[in-house]
Amino acid sequence: MGARGHTVDGETRTGPEYASFQTSSDIRFEGTVVDITVKIFRGDITKEKVDVVVNTANKALEHRGGISRAICKAGGKTIQKESQEYVKKHGTHGIPVDVCAEQLMLATVNFAQSPPQNNTLRDIRFVNIDDQLNAVFVRTFSGGLSSNPTDAQPSESTDDSDCPICMDKAAQPRMLDCCGNEFCSDCIDQAFEIKPVCPICGHQYGALKGTQPIGGTMEVMESSQSLPGHPDCGRIQIHYSVPSGTQEECHPNPGKPYRGTERDAFLPDNTGGREVLRLLKKAFDNRLVFTVGTSVTTGETDVVTWNDIHHKTSPYGGASNYGYPDPGYLQRVTEELAAKGIR
Repeated sequence: MGARGHTVDGETRTGPEYASFQTSSDIRFEGTVVDITVKIFRGDITKEKVDVVVNTANKALEHRGGISRAICKAGGKTIQKESQEYVKKHGTHGIPVDVCAEQLMLATVNFAQSPPQNNTLRDIRFVNIDDQLNAVFVRTFSGGLSSNPTDAQPSESTDDSDCPICMDKAAQPRMLDCCGNEFCSDCIDQAFEIKPVCPICGHQYGALKGTQPIGGTMEVMESSQSLPGHPDCGRIQIHYSVPSGTQEECHPNPGKPYRGTERDAFLPDNTGGREVLRLLKKAFDNRLVFTVGTSVTTGETDVVTWNDIHHKTSPYGGASNYGYPDPGYLQRVTEELAAKGIR
């Protein structure tokens, strides 16, 4: 990611008007948040004339190949040295591409809406030479930002039979019934491995699979006690148990031990609560309820944590304390699960 603009002596000063290396055919998406231009490019990030470059790396921040190596080569040995020092202090990391794209889009929006004295950038670029990854970013950003009515689209010379992912003639073409676009079979299979949705229209083709450790259990108990806000029914208590084990390849530190967890959650024993229970069982089977990472509350690393499906972990305390009453909870969690293909 490249960004231009900085603050000097309290005054906002944008960078010089650098000559662009891109043509309109290189731009996959262009939009605006407040007065900031946001673009997604297919290109070489090391040739971008910007103030700051942000790039992903492997879990140990070792810049041995791909774009990380290119950036390290262009920027000098100090990049690798500082990366190693960071890992020694903070540990390692790992984020799925679709989650990364969504968080970057949200961060861009939040920054653009921050107070004017903090908002110094005028040009933010997301640059990747991989069209498959670009497709994920385009899908995410086009769903969250307004497109500019410019020529920032793939080249007009693109043929209808070209694959929208690799922009080349579709090999063993496969047409999706949602929008009628044809893709290379390999391209769309790889895209579905990242997220089972159409890269063009966002139609979902199945439930997501998560990184929840294998071997956990989900037990359900019923009680005649009611929950605040649901006085006419009993309650459902879910007990999750995820034992300690060894991290898999999908986790931040493969081969390293992780600490398990025991968690409880509560639902009203009514029609809506029973439906959410059904969906949560499906999400648990798809390894979506938990993951391995860093505890938000304690800062401990290599532990089983909640993923991003909200649970009510207490019968009381109100919505702000993960409890009841919370009239909108069942609808919200149903929508969260639907976004993951859990229906």
